[in-house]
Amino acid sequence: MNTLFTYFNERRPLFRIYLGFALLFVVASFFIPYVNDYPQYIMQWQRMLHGASPYETPSGNFKMFRYGPSHNAFVFPYALHDNLPRVLFFSSWTIAAWILVSNYFKILPNVKAWVIPVVVGFSFLNPYLFQLYYYGQNDLFVGALLFLALSFHHKKAYVIAALCFVLAFTYKLYPIVLMPYFFYDNQLGSKLSRKQFFASINWKFVGWFVVFTVATMGIQYAVYGEYGLRSYFTVLDRKPTSSSVFYFLTEVAHVALNPNVSIVTALFGLFATMFLYVFNKIDRYAGIILAILIVFMSSKVFYFSYELCFLLILPFYKCICLKEGKHFKIIPFFVIIAVVFTAVLLFRYGFDYRLKDYKGALYLIPNGYLFFYVLTFSIRRSHASVTAY
Repeated sequence: MNTLFTYFNERRPLFRIYLGFALLFVVASFFIPYVNDYPQYIMQWQRMLHGASPYETPSGNFKMFRYGPSHNAFVFPYALHDNLPRVLFFSSWTIAAWILVSNYFKILPNVKAWVIPVVVGFSFLNPYLFQLYYYGQNDLFVGALLFLALSFHHKKAYVIAALCFVLAFTYKLYPIVLMPYFFYDNQLGSKLSRKQFFASINWKFVGWFVVFTVATMGIQYAVYGEYGLRSYFTVLDRKPTSSSVFYFLTEVAHVALNPNVSIVTALFGLFATMFLYVFNKIDRYAGIILAILIVFMSSKVFYFSYELCFLLILPFYKCICLKEGKHFKIIPFFVIIAVVFTAVLLFRYGFDYRLKDYKGALYLIPNGYLFFYVLTFSIRRSHASVTAY
């Protein structure tokens, strides 16, 4: 108890600001209309409350609702108030951001004067984050879960890390590609051996991952049958979304691409990245960032809201690098993201010109930059580790 009191007492100014902004956003959310995807979330929860399957509509269309088992759990707060899930999405982000900032306080104790305003601006006055909050996007929850999985895994709290990771990928499918980086603890810069390979498998995390996955998916199957599982994977069959590179190439540039090209490209990139990780050429966090980027850049289904996870994961990686005296630059990526995001909004609302057909190409700019920067940065870290050894 004394440790917990000291923890909050040392961060009292920041805690007050966080609490104040959080309460302000929560109160405001009750006066903000439901827009974008949130009404669709409500449709799924309403079907559950009426005893119907959220995965099979009266017409027999089981592809209408694509959110996994974790989404169904929000039916309970929804039953209390239809705005409560949106509050919980935002609250999860607030908790994750608080933990992230606390990590910085441990390694940068002498810069509190500028950390507080920067963090507040990053966490609460960020227009991109505010838009997702306004829309009530569940990406707030998924992004927070991914960060918490990383953070607890870094602290070797594997049970909590596995739970957070399972909840993330059973909400939206794309986090599942990160399994190798949670399952295997590589030794950056060292030479791979058979003995090291088997010794590096994180059996505790794997075991709890299996337990939580079987429990979650088992309950889903027991309640909703095969549709409860099949519908979760129909995202692979969806038509290209306007924010994807695939859409730009096929619909705007008129490049003849087989629909399966996106899956083949993603698998090739993911295996190549995993190969670099297993052979100790890149570190865990670089592998996670690169894997997410590969999915974002190759998938037919991509929304800009998915980028939300980088608002926590990139600063977390920078924090880890700072502990080692390495300078990982995240500002350029966020500047490019801000320029692209602002341009899309400006043309849409200022000039009444929608950049819908060109969003895939625009979003490729920051993601492509981040991909090559993280790849080269981590490889340089690997070489430095070899030299130090």
